[in-house]
This record gives sequence, C-alpha cells and structure tokens, in this order.
Amino acid sequence: MDSSHTGLIYREQGSIENLARLQAKVSQKIAMVAIQFQLSWIQYREPRRQNIPKRRLTMKTLTALIASSIIALTAGVAQARDLGPDEALKLRDAGTIVSFEKLNAIALAKHPGATVHETELEEEYGKYLYQVELRDAQGVEWDLELDAVTGAVLKDHQDT
Repeated sequence: MDSSHTGLIYREQGSIENLARLQAKVSQKIAMVAIQFQLSWIQYREPRRQNIPKRRLTMKTLTALIASSIIALTAGVAQARDLGPDEALKLRDAGTIVSFEKLNAIALAKHPGATVHETELEEEYGKYLYQVELRDAQGVEWDLELDAVTGAVLKDHQDT
C-alpha cells in the first residue's frame, strides 16, 4: 500500500471520528431544545386548563418524536470500528495487543481440531476485541470473541 492510500485511510478514520463527535453535539442540542420547549409548554399550558387533553396528546407525540430522533442520531456513535492491517500491526508491535498467533492458539484450544476461517480486530468502546470464526471437524461453526489485550475469552458460542 503506498503512502497516498495510507493517508486516505487516516483521513477517512478522522472523518468518522468527527462524524461521531458531530452526532453527539447534535444530540445534545436536540435534548436542550426539547427541555426548553417542555418548560415553555408548561408555562403556556398552566393558564389554559380547559384544553389539557388535546395539548397532552401533542406533548406526548412531540416527546416521543424527540426521543426517537436522539436515539437515531446516537446509534452511529455506538458502533464498533474495524481496524485495518496497518493499525493492527502497529498495536501488536507496540505491545498493546497480544500477537495474532497467540490469540488464534487460545481460540483453537477452546475447540481442538477446529480450523480458523476468519478473524477480525475491532475497537469497541475503547477496548480491542479479536473475533475468530472457527469450523470444527463436524463442520460446526463457532464464533469466539477475545480481549485482544489480555487474551481472555469473552464470548464462545455456536454460529447459527
């Protein structure tokens, strides 16, 4: 991979992080507007008690709409980020994560006779996770998730 491609990858990762920060800021702004609207709605509603049922329905609808908007905007922030080969090798060489050979050996020790079919390194909530897909001698597929820093097995279940 030449340096122009590497630079493009780093710029894209930076833009993903900027997008996550922007989504968080937008969510905060929406929440603040919703709180201000609710406070002004309460002040408006108090002198006009005769029309309460109609306004309550409107307020419930507005609250549900704002809550669903916040959830939709923050959904992208919680996703895991796949790490590319260059970044994974840098983490391994720096001693931040366990070597891939050791991680594969730990996964294979859980299912003797199995073979590794796919691996993936992710960063999720600041933790490095190594995902391994195995296939045993009977053809059953297993999904394992290991802590890439310690090598601890976090998940081990049969793929369905």
